[in-house]
Amino acid sequence: MELFMYVFIFILGLIFGSFFNVCIYRIPLNEDIFISRSKCFSCGKSLGALDMVPVLSYIFLGGKCRYCKSKISLRYPLIELLTAVLFCITYYRTGLNINLVVHLLLVSLLIIIAFIDLDHLIIPHSLTITGMFIALGWQLYSSSLSWTSITLGFIIGFGVPGIIALFGGMGGGDVMLGGMFGLFLGFKYTLTLLMISFIIGGIYSIFMLATKKKKGKEMVAFGPFLVIAGLIVLWYGAEILTWYGVSL
Repeated sequence: MELFMYVFIFILGLIFGSFFNVCIYRIPLNEDIFISRSKCFSCGKSLGALDMVPVLSYIFLGGKCRYCKSKISLRYPLIELLTAVLFCITYYRTGLNINLVVHLLLVSLLIIIAFIDLDHLIIPHSLTITGMFIALGWQLYSSSLSWTSITLGFIIGFGVPGIIALFGGMGGGDVMLGGMFGLFLGFKYTLTLLMISFIIGGIYSIFMLATKKKKGKEMVAFGPFLVIAGLIVLWYGAEILTWYGVSL
C-alpha cells in the first residue's frame, strides 16, 4: 500500500509538473493557463495528448518537436521530475491526511514562484495573494498555530524583506512571499526560514563573485532562496528548532 501511494504521488507530481511548466511560461505574459492549448514555441503547432505525456514524450521524441523538429528545453522534463520528487518528500513528511493537501498546494505555488523569479526577476502578486488566502483558510480550519504567532510571523515575514527592499536589496514580490510564509508558518518557523534563506543567498553570492560569474551590483532573484528555505522549514522546521533548543 505504501509503495502504491509513493508511485501514485510521483505520477501525480509529474502531471502537475507539466501543468506548472505552462504556468511558469504563461503567467508572466498574462496569458490564460486553463483554456488555450499548448503549442510548440518554434512552429506554433498545437500539441496533442501524446506530445505532452510528462517526461516520456520528451524521451520518445528525442527532445524535439514532433512537427518542426526544433529542440525542446530539457528544463521541462526536469521541472516535471522535480515536482514529482518534491511531492513524494511532502507525502513522506506529512503522511496521508489533510495536511498533505495543504502542503502540496504550498509546494506547488513555490515551484511556480521560484522559476518565474529565476526567469523574470518578478514574483506575481496573484500567486502570493492566493497563497495568503490558502494560509488563512488553513489556519482558520486547523487552529494549529496561535493567532499571535501567525500575526508575528506575517509581520516579520513581510517586514524584514520590506526593510531590505527599501534599500533596493529585494523586490516587492519577495516581501509578499515573506508575508505569505509568515501566515503559513507562524513566528518561529518564519524567523528560521529567513535566517536560512540569507545563509543560502550569501553562500550563492560569494560563490558567484569568487568565480566571477556575477558582478557586484548585478540583480539576483532572491525568491528561489526563500523557496528553498521554506521547503526546508516546512519539512524539517521542528527538528531544526528542537536541535537549537527552541521550544515548539
